[in-house]
Amino acid sequence: MTVKPQDREAPQLVREWVKCGKTWHTKTTALQYAREGIRCNSVHPGPIVTPMTERRRAEPAVYQRMLSRIPLGRYGEPDEVAYAVLYPPTSRPSSPAASW
Repeated sequence: MTVKPQDREAPQLVREWVKCGKTWHTKTTALQYAREGIRCNSVHPGPIVTPMTERRRAEPAVYQRMLSRIPLGRYGEPDEVAYAVLYPPTSRPSSPAASW
């Protein structure tokens, strides 16, 4: 598949490819080090309420378009990402290595 810069969806496709690459790298690393008891996790949040997203959130049409693409229908909060990092789904050492 070829993506040209003028394609409307090109930036979104690139973001998705990068996110897939990060997920694959996490899974590969987790498998590589699982026998040594080393776990590898990664967090891939969607849009988050930050100063960087403030301009897009301030424009009603852009904001509504973004919300329509978010499964939860809202921007995430920074504390939600921090909680996911501090308290992963399981902290048991016997749990399998995972990407979430």
